[in-house]
Amino acid sequence: MDLFILNPRGHPILTTDHIQWSRDQEADPRWHIATDRWEAELGWVIVDTKFLGFDPRMEEERTGAPVLFDSVAFFYPRDEEVEPERVAQQLYRSRAAATKGHEQLVQLLTGNLSEGRENGKLKSEKRSGT
Repeated sequence: MDLFILNPRGHPILTTDHIQWSRDQEADPRWHIATDRWEAELGWVIVDTKFLGFDPRMEEERTGAPVLFDSVAFFYPRDEEVEPERVAQQLYRSRAAATKGHEQLVQLLTGNLSEGRENGKLKSEKRSGT
């Protein structure tokens, strides 16, 4: 499996150093792009977007530039006995596409949920990477 890290300018580069990749995955804040959380009628929704450091697609699906970024949305029910459910996942080839895709996914998931809005604005805790 090909591994990627971010160079000093924040662009993905191929690496063969598994130790550096592991360190960067845990310590480099640029791997995190954005997180949005909000309360829904029956629980909470979290959308998280990040740099993966590898292309998660099956070998036969890999064409063109690698897909190294993703957004994942989970629904966490109030009932703690019910497992969280992944409700959406999007893959991207660039940080710019991931940033835009994150915002679009949040808008899609909050579209008609009045409990996810306050005075017409999204109620969320947001963290954005640099």
